[in-house]
Amino acid sequence: MTVGSIIRKPNINDYLPRQSFFTRSLLKKLPSASSEMSQLLNVFNNLSKTMMESVKACHNLANIGEERSCEVSFEGIIDFAKFILGRKITAHTTESVNGSSQNIILGGVNVIGEKTVTCHRSWFSFLVYYCYNVPSVRIYQVDIWEVKSKQKIKNGVAVCHLDTNSWIPTHVAFKVLGYGSGLIEACHWVFVNDMVWIAS
Repeated sequence: MTVGSIIRKPNINDYLPRQSFFTRSLLKKLPSASSEMSQLLNVFNNLSKTMMESVKACHNLANIGEERSCEVSFEGIIDFAKFILGRKITAHTTESVNGSSQNIILGGVNVIGEKTVTCHRSWFSFLVYYCYNVPSVRIYQVDIWEVKSKQKIKNGVAVCHLDTNSWIPTHVAFKVLGYGSGLIEACHWVFVNDMVWIAS
């Protein structure tokens, strides 16, 4: 995350179908906490393999220092973020997919947080967000410029994991970056429709 660096921007499109959160009245009739999410299998019995992976991710043991929650309402996301970060919070996301799958220049690079809650959309029968807080992260707000014109095309948000010692050796980041646990920082862009919460 250095000003002036030219890097390849991955495709950050969200290819999941459009979905909605459940209403509060419907949530009262269904289990809403991540610890109860497996009970939904009795309601939605035709789950794809990808959906099963989403449920599995919600129930796997957390890594050292990690707190996680799977939320099925926007209020649940806010409650979890406030539980981790305190009452005053703001959400940040990448504003568009412009610049995806091409080389870009990193313009202004600003650290906006070091204690965060990151929430990713999960594939399920309805809208579910997998939210987590991990130690040793740094969140950047980045001006993204087009290489030829040197014109700003959007703002982006990137998350850098500064300590990868506890990550499993087969983590996809190590396959992509060519290093092992604890030997490198791992940064990723916040995809469209994902979000990062920080204390404001």
